[in-house]
Amino acid sequence: MGDGLQKAGHFFDSIAEFITPALEDEQLVADQLKEYWLFSGSLQAVYKQYESDQHTLEVHQQMLADKKYEKLKLEQGGQTNHFLLKIFGSIDSDDVREMKLQSLENRVEALTEDTEEQTAKVSGFVTKVQQENLRFETTKAEDLRASLKSYVGLQIRMNRKCLNTWTNIKTCLESIP
Repeated sequence: MGDGLQKAGHFFDSIAEFITPALEDEQLVADQLKEYWLFSGSLQAVYKQYESDQHTLEVHQQMLADKKYEKLKLEQGGQTNHFLLKIFGSIDSDDVREMKLQSLENRVEALTEDTEEQTAKVSGFVTKVQQENLRFETTKAEDLRASLKSYVGLQIRMNRKCLNTWTNIKTCLESIP
């Protein structure tokens, strides 16, 4: 009876020795999968940056359109349609009107440059993101397949080892009178 229990104890010890390396191997596979989880977080940050840049571009475009409209109204000789101006009939002299027109032209030029810079920034950002996304997509399937294959292989080895060990333990326990 002692021999059977001692042999069974050795097999239990072999299971205990196998658990630590198996957990380390599982941790390696889990780390590979965590990379893709972290990638999703960085992808969210990229999209937030894109949305911010796109919003800034739209604000610049709207400001440019507003200033162009204001300039057009001034060039046509009309005052901006303010309620008080209609009531009191304030009319600017030609010098004041020319100064306002020059100021608006300068502002339109500055806004045009800002809008072009922002458009280039957004376009460059989108191009870089598309390149990175393409690179990621080409490696993603291979990496995930390799991780899954590694995990399945680990599980098969571990289960075979455990089955073999439990079979030996069963044999040892059955040999006890």
